[in-house]
Amino acid sequence: MNSKNENFCGKIETIVVSGCESSRLHLTCRHLNSIIAILEADFFQEFNESALNESLAISTAFPPYHPRQALNQRCSLDGGRAGGQGQGRLIDRAPNRSRRHVANWKGTYLGLCCRCSGVNHCSFILEEDCPGARAWGPGNLTVKYICVSEDHIHKFCNSEILLSDTGDPLLSQGFIHNPGYPRFYSSQRECRWKIRVPQQQRIKFTVLDIAVTADRTVHPDECTDQLEFIDSGQVVEATCRPQEPPLEVLSEGEFMEVVLVSRHSLTPRRGILVHYTAVGCPTPEAPEDGYLVYRNETAAEYSCCVNRVFEDDGRKTKVVQCLGARWDIDLPLPNCTRKPQHKPLLPVEEIRQPPEVEMASDILAPALLIAALFLINFIVLFYIYKIKQKHAIEFADEELGTLPLSNNEKTSP
Repeated sequence: MNSKNENFCGKIETIVVSGCESSRLHLTCRHLNSIIAILEADFFQEFNESALNESLAISTAFPPYHPRQALNQRCSLDGGRAGGQGQGRLIDRAPNRSRRHVANWKGTYLGLCCRCSGVNHCSFILEEDCPGARAWGPGNLTVKYICVSEDHIHKFCNSEILLSDTGDPLLSQGFIHNPGYPRFYSSQRECRWKIRVPQQQRIKFTVLDIAVTADRTVHPDECTDQLEFIDSGQVVEATCRPQEPPLEVLSEGEFMEVVLVSRHSLTPRRGILVHYTAVGCPTPEAPEDGYLVYRNETAAEYSCCVNRVFEDDGRKTKVVQCLGARWDIDLPLPNCTRKPQHKPLLPVEEIRQPPEVEMASDILAPALLIAALFLINFIVLFYIYKIKQKHAIEFADEELGTLPLSNNEKTSP
């Protein structure tokens, strides 16, 4: 048997367990004040060539009795007075044709609800707890369930429930079940719950488990005890039988009533377990110096007034997306502030110096250039003068050395 803790969100935990047709699946919650609610049950059959020519449709049905009352209150294939009927069909899901999936296998889901919903822990063996399942042969059963703590369950009649608009997933959903669930429900009375969500939101209900008394003397679609969903004073949905997939009801507005109607005495049947959650997002308040442009079920656009932008990103408009029952950003929206005034950058050719600086540079530059030229000319002339002077001295010395001696110098002894 394999198990996996898929996610843990506050005090609502989703768990997946799986095992073969003869394995004992243990469904348990880690907290003693939590109960099990079955979400899905899928059976993947091992591929068998000999079964290709056989019928691929098998009917399964389950009696509405709680299995803790007697060991023989199990599944059946007679399709008779069960709490509901459903067809199972075998379809190929695996590309390698090594496994096939039994789709819409209502019997397994109902059997698990009958045995495990509303308790803290239980065990389930497919072949023993549902003898008709042997017709599918070997395979793998996967069960997905949640553990719900008591503080997320409203179990008292005539309750009014107001969901928060904070966007917290834990505060925008919950569960209701009748007093005495899953052992009995009290009859000859109406058990009523009123659920309200913020404006521009709706409520989605999912009937996870239902086991009430159905009057078998009248038409099968008529029930003496039933679960009703009332919207704007009108019964929009009523049921007394389990369905697969579970029945879902969506309100038209932000208010709806759920009523368990019973006309019999105390009934040793489970009653109902219903999940509700807010759908849609309430319109956020417009920011300061801003306004709402438009909104629909999935998005809303806001814009700032003239010369103002959102302080977080400096943009004039902002679009927010609705993710289930909350927006994709933290509320409230950032305010609009005055648009910063930035001096425009001038092109290089337009960058000019003051007139006084330009005039001084126009005069000083030529003057310095002329002075530099005069200095260079002076140095060159001075160097030429020195060279000429040196050459003149050398020439004079050479001339003196070549003059003849006088007569007196020659006759002197």
